[in-house]
Amino acid sequence: MTCNLSGVAALGATTATVSSKTLFPGNPQCGSAIIPYGAWSAAVIPGSWTTVTLTIGRQDILRRCYGSITAAWDDATSTASFVSAALPASSGPPCVVTGEVVVPGVNIL
Repeated sequence: MTCNLSGVAALGATTATVSSKTLFPGNPQCGSAIIPYGAWSAAVIPGSWTTVTLTIGRQDILRRCYGSITAAWDDATSTASFVSAALPASSGPPCVVTGEVVVPGVNIL
């Protein structure tokens, strides 16, 4: 099942902690039976102006999915976005996630 994730990170630098984390439908269970999991962060990829690394997670009653993905970076809006990204699962197949994380104050261009 696909859940849409979003968040807002702390200001600044080349890495940031994502303090505001939410899940919203894609699927009606997102945000109620499925919740954000773990410490989320964003990091600039040295030498890349179009991608960043996000560490994100989600959990439900049966399993947790957590890990790092590469996300497209929009420098004008300080937004990292991802579509159908696979997060490693504690058991079973990966969790598929779609969404965006806003990282104000980061400007990599």
